[in-house]
Amino acid sequence: MTPAGEARFTEGSRVILHGLRANEIFNNRRGKVLKKLALQNSHGPIAAYEICLTDGQLVKALDANLDLAPPLADAEAEEESWSDDGSDHVDNFENLERAKLMEELFHLLDQSQEGTLRSQALHHLAVACGFEGGALKWEEEYQALCKLFRTSPAAGFQQMDFAKLLSNEALPTYCPTDELADLVSSTRQHIISRQEQATPKEDEKRLKAEQYRKDAVKFIFKSLDMDGDGFLNGSEMQRFAELCGFDDEWEVEYEVMCEHMGIDKEHGASLSDFHRVVSERKSHAFCTRKELRNIASQIRDRRESISRKQAAIRIQACTRGSLTRNRLQRQQTVAPAVSSTPSVVFPEEKSRGVIDVPEPPAAPPESESEDSCSKA
Repeated sequence: MTPAGEARFTEGSRVILHGLRANEIFNNRRGKVLKKLALQNSHGPIAAYEICLTDGQLVKALDANLDLAPPLADAEAEEESWSDDGSDHVDNFENLERAKLMEELFHLLDQSQEGTLRSQALHHLAVACGFEGGALKWEEEYQALCKLFRTSPAAGFQQMDFAKLLSNEALPTYCPTDELADLVSSTRQHIISRQEQATPKEDEKRLKAEQYRKDAVKFIFKSLDMDGDGFLNGSEMQRFAELCGFDDEWEVEYEVMCEHMGIDKEHGASLSDFHRVVSERKSHAFCTRKELRNIASQIRDRRESISRKQAAIRIQACTRGSLTRNRLQRQQTVAPAVSSTPSVVFPEEKSRGVIDVPEPPAAPPESESEDSCSKA
């Protein structure tokens, strides 16, 4: 696998993907599926796909933060070029370790859990890497970095581009591999210290973000729990998977997810289990706040659509009922009028079917109305 910080995406790149988020990106099948794989990890088999990217998917592949293999034409050549002394294997191991450290550092800096790092978070990183320009100078650097990576300051940097920030020696965020582990450790300690010394405003902002996640997770859970038993079974979790964009091999993914997260697949996921599934970074179904907001929005839109349809049906039913009552009242009014005092109906009135009568009296029972009509 090409290390995350050195990957070069080109048409024909090959990716191995699994899990809900990968399927969300590729379920449109615009990539050429080369073969289906049965990967193994510490939790058992994982359904995966080997896909050849088309040009239109390159940006999505970058956003997906997947490990990329070499382009198809170069894959066998690279394997043959490995030396017998194992030095390339050592380099590959070090690159994998670097990729893990970069991933951990990204998650440490992504305190909002949005999957994106913006100016403030990257400023902390730059200072730790030796940047001494101050806040104003950093803002200029950040604007230049955004322009270089073709992103907007508001959009920030996702994990794949973050790896490139750490790996490009020409950038103020570059960090050599031998310093990366220390940077991760110091960042972790800095965050812990900052949380302990947080101002009331910072605490309020953090607590508000945490509360939003709890509320969103609870709303989604309650909406999916169709039988109201307090657990999400396989079919109810499948609905969540569909909202995430997953549409294939759900049974296998569900079993792997339950085993990975320690959930009884027969009983289903409780609210706390579901919160872990969408909130723990290592989960197959981790969701950022933005993704939770999108899922909740889909559920609300569907509810509103159903409510509008139900309201339209009720209005139609009420309209039909009102027309039926009016018709019965007219029939019941005509009957006694005909039996007591026959009226003269002019031809033009008869043709129009209009009878000029006062406000109708209380409607008699239908049996009486029918009797009076028969007597007439």
